Amino acid sequence: MTPEIPLKSVCSATAMAGKLALSRSRFYDLLNQGVLPRPVSCPGSNHLFYTLELQQQCLQVKQTGIGVNGKPVLFYLPRKHNGGRNTDKINPDYFTIKLFGLLKNMGATLNKSRLRATLKTMYPNGLPTWPINQADLKKIFNYVGGENKNGV
Repeated sequence: MTPEIPLKSVCSATAMAGKLALSRSRFYDLLNQGVLPRPVSCPGSNHLFYTLELQQQCLQVKQTGIGVNGKPVLFYLPRKHNGGRNTDKINPDYFTIKLFGLLKNMGATLNKSRLRATLKTMYPNGLPTWPINQADLKKIFNYVGGENKNGV
């Protein structure tokens, strides 16, 4: 059973794509293939819109998987919008690059491979969160033997 989607008397093609959980690109592909009904044009402005009946037809196509042209169509589940990244853990390369820049600005003399080795030694169970807090930054700075130019 699908949840009820609130419908207005008219909506734009972009809004209809959103109601179908489709990207605009995929929506227009299906429109051009004849799978979805074509929107109507407003006489005065040539704006395209979907009437209530056309919206219901679009939703029926999504629900049944049969286009208005009578051909079957597959709809995939929408993707999660996290950019394909694992949001539970920070990317170690990103962390190292940002931290490397901070430590260099503070006067530390090190290279990235030395910093990676230091982080593995100091944080064997995983890196601290970013942005790094001042106490962790100071601990890393002292560990790598940086010269304290900024009073950290």
